[in-house]
Amino acid sequence: MTTKRKWIVGGGVALAVLLAVALAPREPRHEGTALSDWLVALDAPATRAQAKEAIQLIGTNALPMIIEELEANDPAWRHKFISWSTNQSWMPVKLSLAEERRMRGVFACQALGPLAKPAIPGLKGVLHEGVDPMCREAAMALNAIGEDGYDVLIDAFGSTNKLAQFQALFAIHFPGCTPQKAREPLMKLIESTDRETSIHKVAQIAHGIATLKPSLSMKHQLAELQSPQLFFRRQGVMTLGKWGKEGAPAIPELEKALRDPEAEVRVEARNALMKIREDVKRAGTGK
Repeated sequence: MTTKRKWIVGGGVALAVLLAVALAPREPRHEGTALSDWLVALDAPATRAQAKEAIQLIGTNALPMIIEELEANDPAWRHKFISWSTNQSWMPVKLSLAEERRMRGVFACQALGPLAKPAIPGLKGVLHEGVDPMCREAAMALNAIGEDGYDVLIDAFGSTNKLAQFQALFAIHFPGCTPQKAREPLMKLIESTDRETSIHKVAQIAHGIATLKPSLSMKHQLAELQSPQLFFRRQGVMTLGKWGKEGAPAIPELEKALRDPEAEVRVEARNALMKIREDVKRAGTGK
């Protein structure tokens, strides 16, 4: 590409961005920083905790943009263009892939929790479409929202779409699911599926966590702590903490997690160790 053509293309992109900014409604801000910048800050582990706190303080005003991130989907041509433009040093702005934007939406839902409830209808639709990676990310976001999100995941246990069913089971086994709510549908699924199928095995793991029976899933949770993915390490640590004294066998691995490169995992590991040790102490004193 000639220098002149590069300047024309770059100028056109810059003009489009400037027009979009000028015509867009004023977005929420925290401490002088726009919500869109806080969402981008979710990408980097070093700034994620601060970004989550800012989004939490912005509250429900952040929802329209968060829902937009969760629903991001690139047509093939845009995906190729963004991938190409990333390696062009002359490009005036960095464009984000839809996958990156959806993960920002998941992290933002973790920050808002139940306040992100208005995003549920759209996430439910994406989950039941059963197309990865959007299906997996929708399940992760529903888990992050909490009780109302759990209801959608539990409903998907009976989905005829196997991918939606699998991702719902995978998501529900993370910490926080109310045992009474998940126990019966999980047991029905376990009893109605072939014991050699992946659905049956994942349902068994989920049932072990939902009913607080570490003996069924301790090995699985310890393996989660070794995952290269921050999300799974963090959720594994949180699950072990939820078990209280029953999680005591995991103390050595949780102490290793205190040296995890990600601050979020280190924080949750400290919380988990505190919960386990307090529960062990209470059990010893009979209080």
